[in-house]
Formats: sequence, structure tokens, C-alpha cells
Amino acid sequence: MNRVSTTSSGTRTGDRQRTEQDQDREQRRLAVYRALGIGLPVWLVFFGLDLFTIHFIGADASVWFFLEVRLASALFIAGGLMVVRRPGTSQRAAAVADALAFGAAALGVAVLSTRYGGLNSRYVQGMSIVIMFHAAAVPDPWWRKVWLLLAWAALFPVTMAVAAQIDPAIAAQWRTARSFWLFVHDFLFVVATAVMGSIGSHLVWAARKQVFEARRLGRYRLKMRIGVGGSGEVWLATDEQQKRDVAVKILDREAAQRPGARARFEREAKAAMSLHDPHTIRVFDFGASDDGVCFIAMELLDGADLATLVKLRGPMPPDRVVHFARQACASLAEAHENGILHRDVKPENLFATRRVDQVDVLTLLDFGLAKLARPEDDATLTQGSFLGGTPLYMPPEVCAGLDADARSDLYSLGAVLYFLCTGRPPFAGDGAAAVMNKHIHEDPRPPSELVPVPPELERIILRCLAKRVEDRFQSARALDAALQHAGGRWSDEQARAMWSVQSPIVRA
Repeated sequence: MNRVSTTSSGTRTGDRQRTEQDQDREQRRLAVYRALGIGLPVWLVFFGLDLFTIHFIGADASVWFFLEVRLASALFIAGGLMVVRRPGTSQRAAAVADALAFGAAALGVAVLSTRYGGLNSRYVQGMSIVIMFHAAAVPDPWWRKVWLLLAWAALFPVTMAVAAQIDPAIAAQWRTARSFWLFVHDFLFVVATAVMGSIGSHLVWAARKQVFEARRLGRYRLKMRIGVGGSGEVWLATDEQQKRDVAVKILDREAAQRPGARARFEREAKAAMSLHDPHTIRVFDFGASDDGVCFIAMELLDGADLATLVKLRGPMPPDRVVHFARQACASLAEAHENGILHRDVKPENLFATRRVDQVDVLTLLDFGLAKLARPEDDATLTQGSFLGGTPLYMPPEVCAGLDADARSDLYSLGAVLYFLCTGRPPFAGDGAAAVMNKHIHEDPRPPSELVPVPPELERIILRCLAKRVEDRFQSARALDAALQHAGGRWSDEQARAMWSVQSPIVRA
């Protein structure tokens, strides 16, 4: 699973609250995106009603007038759709796009009404359609929704008041008692639609929230989704027995049907639970719910993976690279000495955390591709063409379909160190096959040709990336011993300075 973070007991309440708020904003953005995606074609299809009105009922305007109004409003709707289609769109931008897009539709209905009945136009029902559609498609609490819907409803009388300054017929309607009171009668229904729509929207919003908060797996109450991967999801959850927040990794039902998927999922939990190094992700529990959903409960980590840190700040200082590398070695050394190969060492699976008294603490994540010591444990899990790992960091022997050993993990770690120093992996290409072919046949470009790298650190990285396993470091502890002399000391002060400016995202 491509990891979004896993979480530590040191996760701060404020960080989690901000993450929950981000999740709420993203869910609303998606709701607005879906509403506009449906609303745009529906708005244009209603041009057919305009044609019906013109030809069979009669309207004081040409087909071109109705078409131009439809297209003008459609441009605002399409513009709003383009704004909210991007994940991470700011709350303000999404709110403005939402208000303007649906407001343009409401205004379009009001403008069309000026040429079909004026103050007493039957098109006033279109205002109710716009209001009810938004209320149903974008659930919100009533205090957020009611003012927006009433503002759109108010566009009808405002438009008619402006039109009265231009069109004598509409001005006369305002002065005619019957026309005026028919308008009040119809408009009260629009206002009632806005109020009832706000209440209905609130009920849907509250029901979704209640259902969301009631989700649980055994003793774990799911609070919010914090990550999605190829085989499932990661959720922030509360362990109601231990009274702590945890990350719960859930195996997707569809993924669970793949051969060996459940066994690999269980193996991940067993592999991690057998290890105790502080730089290895802690797994508290694993199992399946009554309805067959497989899950793993893990510690929560407050921080970001190394891929995210490089994306935010660029290549790392060599001393920091060495600092992270030695912690990764500690985790891998324990795993290897217990007969466990990780087989998917990559920047996304190396997670830097902040704790109460420490920063830049590394944790190795995701033992989903781990291989256990006893061959019989893996016999049913490695049959066929299963190829474990990520091509950008995959050792040549694995690329060639051969068996991996502890030195294969060290090759992957060397590729990660190359990435941390230079901001790019040692090999790139068009597609996985091209990258894997380079791992097998090509030597990496020395990192010092790209960025300044201390000679000793470069020698270590290139030795890790040797094609023959015999030419690499023979153990994680041997690699750690070499790293002791490859860089200066990375101090807590330097680390804290980094964290103070990079503001990494909490992922799980």
C-alpha cells in the first residue's frame, strides 16, 4: 500500500484536528465537484424547455436570447468545475467557485424569466430546482447552507427590480396588485424551498457524520480516512479499550479476493509484531471483523515520509542523510537477524517523526512484502509471477526474477540514500521495464556529479548499489559501521530548524 502516514502516540491533538478539518474540506470539494459535473449538462439540456416555451407557449425573446443566457451561466458553472477539480483546492476558492457557479444558474433563471412572464413567470420554479439540487448534492449544516440558498433565491426579486427600470411591462407588474401578490405567493414557495432545503441538507450531513462516527472494527472506532493505497485504506481510529488513537490499515474487499492477499496481509502484521526496534513500525493488533474485514492496528506517527520531505525541501544535507540511514540500518538489522526481509525499502516507507523530546526519528513502515525466514511460510505467497518491490528502488537480482536476501534490502536502501542526496532516484525511464533493465545492466551516475556529496558517503552509496550482492555490504550492521565515518553529527538543533520551516503533512 502506498503509505499516507501511520501515527505515533506523540501525535498532537491540534495536528489531528487540522487533519480532520482538511478531510472535511476535501469531502465538500468532492461533493461540489460532483454537483457541478452533473449540473452543467443538466443546465444545458434544459435549453429544450426554453425551445418548448418559445414555440408552444410564447416568450418575449428569440431563441438566441435564451441560448446566450444558458451559455453565459454554463461558463460560470464550467469555471467552477475547473477550480474544484483539483485536490487540495483551498476552502475559500472552493466556496467562491460553488457560490458563483450555482449563483450563475439562479441568476440565469431570473434573467430568462424577464422574457417569459416577468414577475409572474413560471420559470420561478427553476429557482427551486437549483436550490433543492444543491441542498441534496452538497450536504452542509443548516447554518452554513441557509444563507447561501436564501441569497440565490433573492436574485429573483433583485433581477425583477432591475428589469423594471428597463422594461415598462415589468414595471407595470410591480404596480398591479394581482401581479404583485402572485409574485409574493410564488416567491414565498422559493423561500420555503431554501429553508426546507437547508434543513434537509443538514439532516443528510448529520446522518453521514453519525454513520461515519459509528464505524468500528472490533474495539476500534474509525474516525477518518487518512490514506488510500492499492490494496486498501488507512484510518485514524480510537482504541476504546486502551483509550488511545491508532492507525488502522484495512484490506480492501476486492483486493482480499486476490490469491495470497489475506495471507500477505497477515504476514505483514506478524512480521512487524515480531520486531521491537524503536525504528520499526509498532503493530498492536490484527484480525478480522465479524463481516470479514481484515485489519491491522498500528501506532500513529506525526510527521512525513522521506519522499514528502524531499518534495517539500529538495535534496537533504549529507549529515541528515546519514542520520536517517543509520536509523534505517537499525531497523533492518533486527529484521534480517530475525529472518525477515522487507523487500520494499523506498522513501515512502521511511517515515520521519517528531516526538516529545526528539525530531527526525525514523520509522520503517509497511512490511506487506516482507519475506519470512521459513520457506514454507512463503511457499503459497510467492508462486507465479509475483514480483515484490518498487521498480525505482528494486535490486537487480529481483528485477531479474531471482531470489532476494538481506543484501537486496541494502541495495534498495542505497537507492533511497541516492534519492535523498540528489532529489532523484539512481535510474529513471519510460515504464517499469525500462527502469528495471537499467538496474540490471547500467551503473548509476555518481551522485557527486549532480550535487556536492562527501566522498566517503558517495563510496558507501555506490557500494550499496553494486550489481553483484557479493560486492555490497554484507549486513545492515556493516553498513551502519561504515556510515559512522561518512558524515558529521546531525544535531537536534539542525533537525528542529528543518521541521520549523517545512511543515510536513501528517500522513498514515
